[in-house]
Amino acid sequence: MIELLSLIVFSALIVFYLMLVGVLVFPKKVKHNYSFFPKLSILIPAHNEEKMIEKCVKSISEANYLNEIEIIVLNNGSTDDTEKVVRKLMKTIPNLKLLNLNHIGKASALNKGIKVAKNDVIVTVDADSIIEKNALLELVQPLAQENVGGVTGVIRAIRNKNPLTWFQDFEYVLSSGWRYVCTKMNGNIILPAFAAFKKQAILKAGGFSKDTLTEDYDIALSLKKAGYQTITILSALLYTEVPQNLGGIIKQRIRWTRGTFQVIKKHLNFIISKRSGSIKFFSIPTQVFWYVYSLLYLPVTFYTMFGGYFQYFLSHGIIVSSSVIKYFFSWFSLYGMAEMIYKLLLGYLSINLMNALIVFAFTLSLIYNMSLWARLSLKIEDVLIYFFYFPYALLILSVLGSSFLYELLTRRPKAYNLWTE
Repeated sequence: MIELLSLIVFSALIVFYLMLVGVLVFPKKVKHNYSFFPKLSILIPAHNEEKMIEKCVKSISEANYLNEIEIIVLNNGSTDDTEKVVRKLMKTIPNLKLLNLNHIGKASALNKGIKVAKNDVIVTVDADSIIEKNALLELVQPLAQENVGGVTGVIRAIRNKNPLTWFQDFEYVLSSGWRYVCTKMNGNIILPAFAAFKKQAILKAGGFSKDTLTEDYDIALSLKKAGYQTITILSALLYTEVPQNLGGIIKQRIRWTRGTFQVIKKHLNFIISKRSGSIKFFSIPTQVFWYVYSLLYLPVTFYTMFGGYFQYFLSHGIIVSSSVIKYFFSWFSLYGMAEMIYKLLLGYLSINLMNALIVFAFTLSLIYNMSLWARLSLKIEDVLIYFFYFPYALLILSVLGSSFLYELLTRRPKAYNLWTE
């Protein structure tokens, strides 16, 4: 049974990565002529962001741009010193404005901001983030196309001494890469954290909705339904604060899972219609893949890992030893895969169907990941992160799988888009 399940798991992974690699590598890249610089209204929804709001605002005010911008902080019921920090900044940044609101949620706050924004292009930036110097110049270029309603860039984590931020950064790049691949299939479905919109497109789509926990996903599909394209580009970068502990990561991913399936249910008729195009046969399947895959992969992985530990060590009375440490080091790092390939090449392991599938799946994932990092300037420390990425991936898959099951098996009350800090 486990062997059959393993064959299914790695065969599915091969099909998944064949699709991603094929789309990432072969379709031609869209070029922009950098002649489109509309006036911008930049909206920063903020709830209790006293620690990051100054860095966020300054990164925007100091960014390179060739036209007028207005910056509007949407102070959404903050109980800390967010307002005080912004008012101090307003003394030196004349194009900075403050809109104080009750705690009405991110989606509603953005809608309020759109109403007071004076320009026809809206940029949304999360308050716990900073943008790169040329990010605005890059982000708006695709909006020169008449049918493009929304554009987003690459979202990366702000790294610090906490290793969890390193692994989240790697994961965020993979997520941005997936959105970029979906864009090449005309099926980008998420506009997270840092996005530019035509105001008329947002209004035509009905604005941001507060009836899901993932307004960035909801607005992208609403724009699609309204007849607009949404795009991810790799040249506009934003760095955002991420959870600093496991509890924060788990809480965040549960919220994302709930929001994901809320949006899918909400837009299901559109998703399965002819109008959705590649969304129904590429974007949604490759998004939901990891939820379903986790339910198959985790039992196989844990059974094989701990079954081997029992067979080779515990059954012989060995709990901890240098061999046990090496065994788990092989599981939790790329050393194990390198060792497997080495043994296959030298004939120490037989080349059977299962081993061939495992190596092929790993090779495809490596090609995909390295292709993304090559486009985003791979650094030597990122190789080390990738080398030890497996335990973090197991954590994320465990959260995805368990929260997915919970969503399937329970009926939960309707959730609204409110901060809970």
